[in-house]
Amino acid sequence: MPHYADGTPAMVGDIVRGNGYNESKNREIVGIVADVREGDSCTLSVVYTIAEDLPKELQPWHLTTYRDALLLTLGSGTKAYRLKLEYGDTKGFNKVG
Repeated sequence: MPHYADGTPAMVGDIVRGNGYNESKNREIVGIVADVREGDSCTLSVVYTIAEDLPKELQPWHLTTYRDALLLTLGSGTKAYRLKLEYGDTKGFNKVG
């Protein structure tokens, strides 16, 4: 069975913190485990959110798609919150919730 760095068993739905293989290699992310794969090196997929600036044409409010994300911005919103998927070794993460 796959385990996190602290020895806790890794399960889908866990809230985790750590570093993956790609965008989170140099910065820590917090997200929800979407998939766990057992093998020589156990791996997982983590869904997390990022905030980015919205283009002016999508402000002040909109329900639309932007860069493969469904966005809802209200009022004078200038940020988009996008779900992203990160991959990593289970040993690179710890369960936080």
